[in-house]
Amino acid sequence: QSLIRLLQELLKDSPEIIKKNDPIVRICMEDMRLSRPALLCRPSPPPPELVFSFEGLREIRISSCALRSLPPEVGQLHGLKSLVLITTELTELLAEVGELKELEQIFLNGNFLKTLPKAVCALPKLQDLCLDANQIEALPPFLSQHLRMLTAPGNCMQRPPQFAVPPERLELHGNLLQELPGGEAWGKLRSLKAMGNRLQSLPRGFVQSLQAIEYLNLADNRLTSLPEELASLRYLESLFVYNNSLSRLPHGLLLGTRLKKLLVEGNPLNFASLAELMSDAGSSHLQTLAIDDTQASTVLTGSHDTFGVVPGVPPEQLPACVSVGSLVRVQGSTHSDGLYLKLGRASQLRRAPGVLIAGAPGGPPGCGEAPAELLVVAFAASQGEPEWLGLLRGLSDSGSPSKALSSYPVPSQHLADFLGSRMESRDGSRFAAMWQSGVDLAPPGEAIVATERLPD
Repeated sequence: QSLIRLLQELLKDSPEIIKKNDPIVRICMEDMRLSRPALLCRPSPPPPELVFSFEGLREIRISSCALRSLPPEVGQLHGLKSLVLITTELTELLAEVGELKELEQIFLNGNFLKTLPKAVCALPKLQDLCLDANQIEALPPFLSQHLRMLTAPGNCMQRPPQFAVPPERLELHGNLLQELPGGEAWGKLRSLKAMGNRLQSLPRGFVQSLQAIEYLNLADNRLTSLPEELASLRYLESLFVYNNSLSRLPHGLLLGTRLKKLLVEGNPLNFASLAELMSDAGSSHLQTLAIDDTQASTVLTGSHDTFGVVPGVPPEQLPACVSVGSLVRVQGSTHSDGLYLKLGRASQLRRAPGVLIAGAPGGPPGCGEAPAELLVVAFAASQGEPEWLGLLRGLSDSGSPSKALSSYPVPSQHLADFLGSRMESRDGSRFAAMWQSGVDLAPPGEAIVATERLPD
């Protein structure tokens, strides 16, 4: 009777387990809490060990419960292709998982793991591995010839992982790394996130081999220079190097790449590098060039040294893609280990024709000179950037931010009801209703229509 009761509960929580061709176990305690009010105040129980006793399972997804450890029987699930254990309080992954030779995906986000067994990193068909927000200190070498993605942000790694074949996507931000992985076989890598570490330099051979890289984030490190080879990465579209110690940038950076976004705030860049960016922007693909107010001042005043005086760039000649703000660090924080934010005026997010950069003669005052009427806080980690950026645009066009905010309707319905059929869309139109200026999608009298620009 006990076995029958466990089976009944498991079928209720995860009916996909009886699929004929693709049996799956899905147990999410957060979903259960929302659907069963009686569970809201109770500790999350572990799933029954019965879960790991079904032959033929292709996928196991368990989240938001106190699993803590796996039973040895997990090594018998030889057909398993996907193992997802998110926020389950795991402190160790059994070596038996390394016996699952068909595993292609392993997601272990939000646990307390400090390493992985060698057998798991040697799985021959492993493609995607996520270890976000654990306590990883070191990882064995990865031997899979099919690895596409490794994400391990928010851990404690001091040494980078090593690969038989480097992945296409690598995320190591928020660790304690002083160097990037070695080798020169990085031709498949398209996206690298290594911000928030302790990098002081980049291996020249490593950078030169990044011939497919499109996104490169090296922000918030201790870099003092960038290899000249960076300027020859022809597919590079996004480069974030803010909050480092760079005094110059590689020559021809904008013309040798496809850069659309370049963020360089918080670096003591010299006038020559900044002036080159301003000069080459018009002949490049650049859409956003983010600098801080100190760098803007350098651009405007020019260079004065033993070689002579070089006049600054007239503010009206600065490209429209330039966005200026003030980098502010939390008092007591140290470089690359602290907290900081960037204050920017709404008009500088995407400057309209005729609007000068903040701090320039005839332009809007700097943030420190004249505080704005309204402060909007947006986190860089937010996945909802289109929504809050659209809100800023709406406020900028309204005439008065306080009045505009009071004109927004009080939320009175579920987001899915508001979006309607747009909820099913997976392109940019899904949330367009929330941020497109001048589109009346609310009931009559409740939507504001953009008509005027808001002075900073």
